[in-house]
Amino acid sequence: MQNFIASKPEDIVNKKKLIHLPLLIGLLAILTVAFFTYQTSKYLLLEQMRNDGINIAKISAKKIELEKKSMDIIDTLVEEKIAIAGQIIASHKELGINNDILREIATDTFTDEINYFSAEGIILYSTMDDYIGLGPVEGHPIEVFRASGLDELYEEIRNDTVTGVPIKHGYKRFSDGTFVQIGILESKFQIYSYVFHQQKSVKDLAKEENIAYALILNTDFQAIADSDIEDIGAEYTDDEDYARVLQGESHSFYWFYEMANTEVLEVAVPIYEDDIVVGVLGIGLYLDAVKSSIYINLLITFGITIFAALSYIYVSNRNIIQPVLSLNRNIHSIDVVNHRGYRIPYKDKDTFSGLSKSINQILDEINAYISLLHQKDQRIKHIAYHDMLTSLPNHRSFVENLKGELDNHQAGTVILLGIDNFKGINATLGHVYGDEILKKIADDLMQIQHEQLLISKFDGDKFFLIMKETDETVIEENVQRILSIFRNNFTIEGSELYVTVSMGITRYPQDGHDVSTLVMNADMALNAMKKSGKNGYYYFTNEMAEVLNEKIHVEHILRGALKEQDFKLLYQPQVDTMNGEIVGFEALIRLKNHTLSPMQFIPIAEETGMIIEIGRWVTSEVIQQLARWKQLGLPEKPVSINFSAKQLQDTQYIQFLKEQLDAHSIPAKLIEIEITESVLFYKKDVTIDFIKQIKNLGIQIAIDDFGTGYSSFSYLTLLPLDKIKIDKSFIDEVMKSKHYKILRGIIKIAHSIDLKIVAEGVEKKEQYEILKRENCQYLQGYLFSKPLEIENATAIYDQKLI
Repeated sequence: MQNFIASKPEDIVNKKKLIHLPLLIGLLAILTVAFFTYQTSKYLLLEQMRNDGINIAKISAKKIELEKKSMDIIDTLVEEKIAIAGQIIASHKELGINNDILREIATDTFTDEINYFSAEGIILYSTMDDYIGLGPVEGHPIEVFRASGLDELYEEIRNDTVTGVPIKHGYKRFSDGTFVQIGILESKFQIYSYVFHQQKSVKDLAKEENIAYALILNTDFQAIADSDIEDIGAEYTDDEDYARVLQGESHSFYWFYEMANTEVLEVAVPIYEDDIVVGVLGIGLYLDAVKSSIYINLLITFGITIFAALSYIYVSNRNIIQPVLSLNRNIHSIDVVNHRGYRIPYKDKDTFSGLSKSINQILDEINAYISLLHQKDQRIKHIAYHDMLTSLPNHRSFVENLKGELDNHQAGTVILLGIDNFKGINATLGHVYGDEILKKIADDLMQIQHEQLLISKFDGDKFFLIMKETDETVIEENVQRILSIFRNNFTIEGSELYVTVSMGITRYPQDGHDVSTLVMNADMALNAMKKSGKNGYYYFTNEMAEVLNEKIHVEHILRGALKEQDFKLLYQPQVDTMNGEIVGFEALIRLKNHTLSPMQFIPIAEETGMIIEIGRWVTSEVIQQLARWKQLGLPEKPVSINFSAKQLQDTQYIQFLKEQLDAHSIPAKLIEIEITESVLFYKKDVTIDFIKQIKNLGIQIAIDDFGTGYSSFSYLTLLPLDKIKIDKSFIDEVMKSKHYKILRGIIKIAHSIDLKIVAEGVEKKEQYEILKRENCQYLQGYLFSKPLEIENATAIYDQKLI
């Protein structure tokens, strides 16, 4: 079977990364360069065109300046001609003036119109018969001259007020006040000046290649010459570009020239006369040639880019893609399972010959590694399915075996075996000692294993056994064989130890059809056995399931009580044996609205971890009650609080306790914490350090249920105790067996190390008398008072109960 899955060529070569992306980057680089080249060349060409246009415009402006000077010379000659005509008329004045003489003079002097006026401004003689007899008109140039007192005056060319024809007039006054008006038509004036005329200049410019038009503006923004004849006289008053030029600045700008239906570049330069700006010369330049040059360069760039891209694709396909596809086909021929000797063929000059060599080297290493893996495979499987400490099949192995039984619709029995008091063994003798016990038990169990009995190591101190039997007699025989292992002491490191076990038994399929149900059933049966006295076995029953449901119900009640503050404290007095005075109280927790006893809900609170929150509530409530008694002026009396092993996990409890005492100004000595020997089962060193920290606050420490454990006396030297509370069951046993010396010995030992003694559960007068006789200092029990509500406890606070 091959180790590779066939792929499509496009899956093997990521053309996007290998070709397309580099190609795209290259193209973007080329196009970016092309773009900036285009922009640069466009700018340079247009800038060159603008500079050339400005130079042309400046040269033309200079030419127009010269023409203007020529025009001024011609204008002067015309005025001289008018003056000569005036002198001739003056010389004929003595001989007499008439219309014919004026016509002869006009012909001889090449003038077009002569009018002779009286001193009052009335035309007496004229070359124009219709003008004779016309009088002065206010505001007319003739009337202006008559009233001016000047001897001579020359007008600029203007339209005649009668004919409307452009004409230039001159005036000469004679000594008798009469005066003459001589005029030369503009048409005849142009005969003299056409070669120098501005209009000819702009027309000549417009004929040049790449020049669209030319125009000249005067300082009033009026076109006095334009290659577009119809635009002569047009006004450009609001044109900011021309305004800049009239300030002496050469300027250029782009605009759409509608007459040619194209965009043009207009360059405008000032026209000077004696260093004063007297007009603007504007020349429009066609952009077509420049644009064509730019577009050709752009097309060449795109052509080179496309050629480069196609060349790159061709070379990449020949030198990269095809070799990669060939290499991929060779790689897919690798089969490290069935053909481990296969190696990729290659030639030294191949594109990927080095890679082929490397792959072949890797295949060599894989072969060596596979050989090593085969050697380790069995070891790994063993580790995966066996417990490292005991080498027995582990939890996973058990689950798979049981699941196989269930899937095959087999019938059989599951046994969960747990070592009794194993936590106590670890706590007192150490975990190493405990591990040796587990290994010894595993070895002994393996001695009784057979084909129908499968043994597995479970968590902690538990073992699971699958018995492929349903016959009760056979099951019983196997159970007894298991128990027989524990009838003799275990010898560990030269020391003997008696170990007992409890077992929970469930059968399949009648008790369950899945692994989790059967495991839960066996666990319930095991727990029931441990609670009933240990060292035996129980079969799972439906009643046990009901117990589990009851546990879930109690847990629900506790969570609700925490949320709704549904707890309360009762206070049971502790009395002085000699005089009956109340010397303190024990705070006992109860539920307000439920009849569950502490024996029912405390174990579940510990198991679920809710005991930590409950413990804090009890501590806070007791300290507040001590504060209330203090406010009432009652004498100080300590109150004891029960403390469970689970509360040792509340690492912030000591800080919480200190804050509560400080907040209510309560001395630490008024709080007494009662612990049991089971507290030491939780990390003995940690527990002792925890208790010492509490003691350092000034809290009183009492050991509760003394006499119920096999190692109670060892705690007297380990813990900083203030008091011993003798358990009710121990008192009852002493009274029953009459072994008063044992009681006397405990009390003497306690007194010898300055420990106070409290006897719990005192209910009979006989018990009181014996405890008094044996010098037990304090008593607690129903003989004196039951646990009281706070109001009743306050009422008897100072009473004597004996």
